[in-house]
Amino acid sequence: MRLDLTVVSAPDIRLETTTARNLQGDVDLRIQGTLENPAWLGRIGILGGDLYFAGKKYTVNRGEISFTNPFRFEPVLKLNVQARVQQ
Repeated sequence: MRLDLTVVSAPDIRLETTTARNLQGDVDLRIQGTLENPAWLGRIGILGGDLYFAGKKYTVNRGEISFTNPFRFEPVLKLNVQARVQQ
């Protein structure tokens, strides 16, 4: 079976999980290849929200998960976050 999927979202999707609150973004992906060897190309844009990691809250200013390698599933995550640190 060959894959040829295009996934494009509205510009203001929101994600809520146990580690993400009000995470806003957009998706523009193409998935090709086979079920055994899929190739992901495109990006997931992150426009803002909150992440909780290791008991700390991080405010996401912007970010991106990009998929540029057509031969391997190799996502690259770039995030601009800030957190308040107290002693």
